[in-house]
Amino acid sequence: MKMKRIVIVALVIVAVLLSAAVVSAGFLEDLFGVQHKDNVVEIENIKFNTTNVTSFKLSNETNVSGVHASAYVDDKDTGYNVHIINCSGIESNAATDFIQDYLTKFDKSPSQTISGAVIYTISADSGSHAGQPRYVGYVQNKDLKTLVEISSPDANETSKMIRSLTFK
Repeated sequence: MKMKRIVIVALVIVAVLLSAAVVSAGFLEDLFGVQHKDNVVEIENIKFNTTNVTSFKLSNETNVSGVHASAYVDDKDTGYNVHIINCSGIESNAATDFIQDYLTKFDKSPSQTISGAVIYTISADSGSHAGQPRYVGYVQNKDLKTLVEISSPDANETSKMIRSLTFK
């Protein structure tokens, strides 16, 4: 009889320890509605959510004839990029034409729609990730005469960033 009690108490202790381990490992988070929080990134006049990147740094900036272009890369150089093209310094029709000409680079790129966002597959053409696949999406704000292009090594992450992008 004593042996049965010892075995039962030991099994209860093991069950409690296993339960605590499962909960602390996060295996049950989705069951209770607790999910990992996104990182909110703010650059210039935009804001978007991302899972894998916490900050971006300016890598290149040009200002030519009323068009301001900024290129940002993630701090850890993992292949996440944000390009912001602001044409507010030129007339509306010229800004529309400039942005449409810029977007023709995607005309022959394969694309897929992920959760409502069109994502293009290209190859990184420069930097430490040259030749690697990149997934690119963009958001155009015609009122602000601005185009934001986001690329990453993960199509779903690019879609998430594009869908969450807002202008401040």
